[in-house]
Amino acid sequence: MAFAVFCVVLLTCARIWRAMSVSLEAERTLGASYLVLDILTAYVQQKSAWPASWSDLVPISPHAQYSGLDWPADADDIRRRIDLDFTLCVSEVAAMDVEDFTAVRPLGPNYGLHEGRIKQLLQVARGVGAPGPKKRGRGGRAN
Repeated sequence: MAFAVFCVVLLTCARIWRAMSVSLEAERTLGASYLVLDILTAYVQQKSAWPASWSDLVPISPHAQYSGLDWPADADDIRRRIDLDFTLCVSEVAAMDVEDFTAVRPLGPNYGLHEGRIKQLLQVARGVGAPGPKKRGRGGRAN
């Protein structure tokens, strides 16, 4: 009987540990997404273009620190947590809206992207002369 109780306690502790680990990973990925959206916003503002690679972003300084991540020192960790679509151009990003934003995607355990930061990036992208999102008319066609 004591062994059964021990096993139940051990399994419960393992599940709690796993949940905490996943939560901490998700929190770090959230910080990485904040940092990347911040850096992208600054990049688009400064260059009026979308970056072609992670190396384009190295000289850009974020406005704040996020979850203990240091840019560009933690670039490898950030790249592991964030998928950034370098095939886009700034006008394609500007044509997105928050609901269909695919330029930046968190990888692994995550809490999603921050809508306000996406809006900031889209506003800057639209400010460099690119169009806003296309509105859907009847029949699903863009107007």
